[in-house]
Amino acid sequence: MSRPVDFDLALQLHQQGDFAAAIDIYDQLLQTSRSPVVLHVRGLAEHHRGQPEAALPFLLEALAGDPQIAKIHNNLGSVYLKLQQLPAAEAAFRQATALNPNLAEPWKNLGQCQLKLGQPAEAAVSFEAALKRDPKDLSMLRLLSTAYEQARNFGRAEEVCRRALELVPDDPHLLNDLANVLWQQRRLAEAAELYDLATRIDVNHARIWSNYGAALHELKRLPEAETALKQALRLQPDYGGAHFNLANLYRDMLKHELALEHYRRAVELSPNVKDFRLNYVTLLNTMGDFAESAVQCRGLIDLDPDYAPAYYNLFTFNSSNVTEEEVAQLERLLQQPEINGVDKANAYFSLGKRCDQLKRYDEAVVHFQKANALTPRRYQFRYEDLQAQLECIRNVFSPEAAPWARLRGSESARPIFILGMPRSGSTLVEQILTSHRSIGGAGEFDGIRHLISNLLTLPFQRRNPALAGYPASVQDVTQSYLDEMADVYLSRMVDTAGEAERITDKMPNNAFQLGLIATLFPKATVIYTCREPRDIALSCYFQNFTTHHEFSYDMRNIGKFYREHALMMDYWRNVLPITIHDIVYEELVADQEAKSRWLIEDVCGLPWDENCLQFHRNDRAVLTASLWQVRQPIYRQSVQKWKNYASLLKPFEEELAVLEQRRSGSSV
Repeated sequence: MSRPVDFDLALQLHQQGDFAAAIDIYDQLLQTSRSPVVLHVRGLAEHHRGQPEAALPFLLEALAGDPQIAKIHNNLGSVYLKLQQLPAAEAAFRQATALNPNLAEPWKNLGQCQLKLGQPAEAAVSFEAALKRDPKDLSMLRLLSTAYEQARNFGRAEEVCRRALELVPDDPHLLNDLANVLWQQRRLAEAAELYDLATRIDVNHARIWSNYGAALHELKRLPEAETALKQALRLQPDYGGAHFNLANLYRDMLKHELALEHYRRAVELSPNVKDFRLNYVTLLNTMGDFAESAVQCRGLIDLDPDYAPAYYNLFTFNSSNVTEEEVAQLERLLQQPEINGVDKANAYFSLGKRCDQLKRYDEAVVHFQKANALTPRRYQFRYEDLQAQLECIRNVFSPEAAPWARLRGSESARPIFILGMPRSGSTLVEQILTSHRSIGGAGEFDGIRHLISNLLTLPFQRRNPALAGYPASVQDVTQSYLDEMADVYLSRMVDTAGEAERITDKMPNNAFQLGLIATLFPKATVIYTCREPRDIALSCYFQNFTTHHEFSYDMRNIGKFYREHALMMDYWRNVLPITIHDIVYEELVADQEAKSRWLIEDVCGLPWDENCLQFHRNDRAVLTASLWQVRQPIYRQSVQKWKNYASLLKPFEEELAVLEQRRSGSSV
């Protein structure tokens, strides 16, 4: 049957984008007949001119007239998708694929809808079906790769990316896609090569430059990373992702003011991206700007009332300003069945800190016990492994082997090693020292760990895979190799903290590496922070460490770790040819000036600096769990705090008793 001339003209106008003129003709035709075909295109015209609400009734009426037309179901699904009515959109697309399974477009649309619904595995099935109908559709291949990537099926995602690149080998977007998948598999060097290739093909693509910079950052190629990220921002100054990546880089380069500037810009440009705002919050806390941190935390809660990390930061660093409504919100979050264990743990840590602040100790105990029980990292602590590791270290650094006797350590006195149990006052000591005009701070510097991994383990294992690496490898270290290690450590320390006369390294677990430290730097200063053991135990148990310290989630494990730590320090004091200066936390907070003078003048051999008494005004970033306390003039509230929680500490005290028996030589 021939169509009216007016209908053909309307279609032509519609295709040319003159929607108003086309709609005028469609409406004239509908006055004489409510044809499903005309109703369909009438609805499409509304959809195409950005009026999905107006399109909906026409498409529904068209389907009422002829429910067997797959294309109408498909277009109805697109309208529902535009209206964010995702379940209705999915149902419409499914109906379209059922009525005509040979059409690629409904399968593709169904897959995109499933991605929005958080169903990547189902989306991959739909995209695979679409590709069977159109195997060379590059956009479909990219969507399929995205679906597999979101489903964490990185092997299949990689296959699909490589399949797309066979069709267009030099497409920078496809190279970027493949690099992203390799990144997810932690194949960072391969990913960086592909990003590099993509930027050479398309030098003007900001997103690829940003990804390249982030990969270089992960590979510790920091100057190159900075260049790439600055290029991304030259190309697109309002690209929030590039500001975020550059902020992460500056944070790790300890350029904190620059990092703050770029986090702030990232949040301004992309206010709904939670990761951007959370990293900004973390840096604000390290810089001591707790008021702005609270503003950003509340912004995160407004974005997502179920976002547990926002509550954790708010309750941890602004507990006295938390409102009852915020407490109620967090308690409601805990009642939701879909909340995962990690978020639950964060929530209970938050409530525990709040109750502790309010001196509601019994309630705090309940919350902290739940928090620690829910933290999966508690199962990663292996006491037997710790014992074996420390026994190996004692064997290598024994009086008989004594590497410091056959090797000449560095003449440098620049490093000041501050070590001790976590939560023993080392951050306070570092803040006092780095308030001195001649002392810079490297924080929890990974310098010794870097030497162990990259110079005392990997090279020896490459030479002979059967070798155990560190600490046994120390026995094969030559004088020239020791000199190289010392130079690497000092160079990385200066890169981190600048050219100060003395520089602190406050990595607590360096306590286990004092044999290596004494061999490398016999003229360095070593300060060991001591504190009432039960206060250490309590503070560890209350702290949700982001990395390491897996022992801290169980009071008995804290006792076992404390015991081995104390016995190791007993051993070092007996065998090492260096002085270990003990500073007692309780004595320091009781007589700040006398103990600070002793640290500066007697221990470090420097002239007194009055700034050391104003350590809380030190504007350097604090990257440890004690970052709130050291912003207070002198924080005495933690002294003897254990007395409020005596019943909680029984397993720790039992392990402490074993320590005393071991020290006295009694059998246990």
